Amino acid sequence: MAALSSPTGARAAGKQGLGLLSIGATSTGGFNALASNWAIAEDLAQQNGHTMDRQAWRLVGPMHIAETREQAMADVRFGLEKWIYYFREIANLPIVPDGAGDPIEAMVNSGMAVIGTPDDAAARIQQLVDQSGGFGAFLLMAHNWANWDATRHSYELMARYVAPRFQSLNVNREASMAWVGSHKAEFTGAMQAAVGARIVQHMMEKGADNIRPEIVEMIKGQAGAGNPAE
Repeated sequence: MAALSSPTGARAAGKQGLGLLSIGATSTGGFNALASNWAIAEDLAQQNGHTMDRQAWRLVGPMHIAETREQAMADVRFGLEKWIYYFREIANLPIVPDGAGDPIEAMVNSGMAVIGTPDDAAARIQQLVDQSGGFGAFLLMAHNWANWDATRHSYELMARYVAPRFQSLNVNREASMAWVGSHKAEFTGAMQAAVGARIVQHMMEKGADNIRPEIVEMIKGQAGAGNPAE
């Protein structure tokens, strides 16, 4: 059930036991109403024998990202003005008021849109998590601000660098890297000893004719220092 800032959608979702779709979650009104609308939905759900599920809650907002903020801003000049015109003159929703200056800066500064980097997108989604208390998925509003190549690249950056932060996709990898890093000295010593031992074994069997001189000197130095490779 779609909802914005009024409680109408939240009441209907709770009464019927439906998931909540918070359209315009990044707008000022929509953002401020997230927690209250969820509370309203839960209250109506309880009264009607239903249970609201946060995993079925969807938040919607417009984003376009690139490697740099400057590139993202350059990308959206392709179609942002037409998008703003439509909402102001046709849909009667003046998202960017007249006289607001640069529409890109106005939308970014208000929090309505993310036009920047993957870090900017992740930071805004985290704000939505904190404000709402948690939800199931964030949906990107299709807007055609940029041409298709730039739009597709924005989607790729979202999938590659933003979504994994909230889907715990890198938890095991990060834990593994941290564990290996904490044992670096131990593993490095064992690796060097193993490599040295194999080189020494070869030299004892075949001689050092085909071993590079610097490696022979390194092995001699290790042997003189009492390295396990000796």
